[in-house]
Amino acid sequence: MKKTTLIIALAICCATQMMAQLNGSGYYRLRNSYHPTHYISFANHVFDYTPIIDTAAGGAENLSSSTEAQNLALACAGVYLQTDIHMVEESEGYVTPSTLIYLKNNSGNEYNLIAEGTSLIALTTGQRTTGNVKPSFKNRYAMITKKDGSGTNTRYTASIELKGTYLFTSYSLGTRYFVDNDGIFNIEEQSNNDNGYWYIEPVSSFKINAVYQHDGKYYATLYVPFAFTLGNDVLNAYVVSDIDVDNQQVTMLSIKTTGGKVPAGTPVVLECTSNTPSLIPSGEPLTCSAVSSTSYAPDPNVTSKYSNTNYLSGTYYCNTDGLNANGVDKGLTFSRYTTTAKGRIYASDVTINENENMRVLAAVGNRIGFFKYSGKYMGANKAWLQLPATAATASMMPSAFKINFDGVADLPEEDQVVSEDGGFLDGIDGVQMNDRHGVVYDLQGRRISSESLTKGIYIINGKKVLIQ
Repeated sequence: MKKTTLIIALAICCATQMMAQLNGSGYYRLRNSYHPTHYISFANHVFDYTPIIDTAAGGAENLSSSTEAQNLALACAGVYLQTDIHMVEESEGYVTPSTLIYLKNNSGNEYNLIAEGTSLIALTTGQRTTGNVKPSFKNRYAMITKKDGSGTNTRYTASIELKGTYLFTSYSLGTRYFVDNDGIFNIEEQSNNDNGYWYIEPVSSFKINAVYQHDGKYYATLYVPFAFTLGNDVLNAYVVSDIDVDNQQVTMLSIKTTGGKVPAGTPVVLECTSNTPSLIPSGEPLTCSAVSSTSYAPDPNVTSKYSNTNYLSGTYYCNTDGLNANGVDKGLTFSRYTTTAKGRIYASDVTINENENMRVLAAVGNRIGFFKYSGKYMGANKAWLQLPATAATASMMPSAFKINFDGVADLPEEDQVVSEDGGFLDGIDGVQMNDRHGVVYDLQGRRISSESLTKGIYIINGKKVLIQ
């Protein structure tokens, strides 16, 4: 998993020692038995029965009568689930918010997996949208069954049956088990190997990595679909309640202090006394609402439970599956289709960095503020400052905003841009080199003359500088 200083990482930290086994509805992590550093992570929210039935199976009639058509439909459905569920490798004790999964018990061994504003039920409920006959699927819970072991060594299997209704008759495409194929999630007919067995680990609290330091405190942004209580090492959860464009300043409003509960789906800035502060998840996460008995709303970014003014925004996903280097979605292929558009699934889900009206939190030295960001996409479970700019005025917005903490604003440098690795780039138009720039090096560490610089990135006075 790509790790940068801008990515919020979560470390599971149980407040009380708990047995690593399933015990009713609650927050859990699902860790693979064969790959003990791999965890199930929700990464997307796409699933479409029209290509599954019409393209893969060759139509509803084939689906109801042909075993081959059913297998092709399942292969297509499996690729959809591969885009929605990723295996995340966590070898250093840190995890991402998308691995915090709420298992909601329906009855017996039936569970709905809820995370990142969507759920297994929401993903797999739907119907074919073309033709007069519309096969439909709904209430597809995961069956979680104990395999072997006890206590912390209990292992489970997880399976799903894609069972639908066609011409008022119910039929099943078959049961498929969750497996981890060397870092790729899949559904398979058999589950006789360790890669199809899972440890289910209860989560009572989690730690974040607060990477931004200012005035003896630590800061991080967070956007998750569940409510959480601030631990003893979290002083405040802030929203941005006001933007003063003329003075390049934003006002931070504390909505919760130590021990308070932040509403679900609220993008916040956390102020902490430790760089690994703890948070406690509570309640069910927000998820898509049903449009009808056979379909769910496609947008998982459901309305926040915080209803007052907040200029912070966020996203649950940064899934680039199927995107090429230019950010164009070329799609993923399934089954027998490898090159043609006929068998493609369009699966990317990213928030493009609109550099003119988005600013990200960062700190360097004694400065903290919201800056322009050089990355192409906004990070999953991150929050950023969303400027209320129209297309006509966006280019006139300042590139940096200072933060007002209790009436004291610390001015960031106007010409700085935050890079993808968390460092700073100085975007200076028409720069003239003089003595104040000191010794100049290129990115290979070679000293060069300040009088012969062309466009590019250099190291000047120990900082990355972008010469345009």
